[in-house]
Amino acid sequence: MRRSSMTSFEDWPTPIHTLILGTQHKNQGIGQSYAHEQNTFWWIAGDCLQFRRSKGISDKTNIEFAVCRHLRYNNVLTYEEQLLRLISKGFALCDVLASDKTPNDIRGVCQSHPSIRRIILETGGAGCSAFYKHNKDWWREDSPES
Repeated sequence: MRRSSMTSFEDWPTPIHTLILGTQHKNQGIGQSYAHEQNTFWWIAGDCLQFRRSKGISDKTNIEFAVCRHLRYNNVLTYEEQLLRLISKGFALCDVLASDKTPNDIRGVCQSHPSIRRIILETGGAGCSAFYKHNKDWWREDSPES
């Protein structure tokens, strides 16, 4: 069973311009969005925001992950520091689903935060399919002109 994963955006310190949606691994702890070691999200986000998610060495083989050869930054931040860096730049993370089959209210988040200008789906086909299945009615609506 999945754990609830909707982040509270009520006291967000920076206006949200980008909502990043994904899926939380069923064995992953609450609050560790997209933190599975093989998920490249934090490696890419970290390189864009000038940090590294970890040293990038496999516990099993003691070999550096291939992605690390292409990264520019070596300063490793804790998960909490990584999240704060992301938030401070106007990004927010949210899972597509609150539980195995119950969708998070992505439309409600967007309506409550009109500063959101884009949604990024950081997930594989199953997450994209779930998002579309539960949001296709409003997703296709024409957005109002700014």
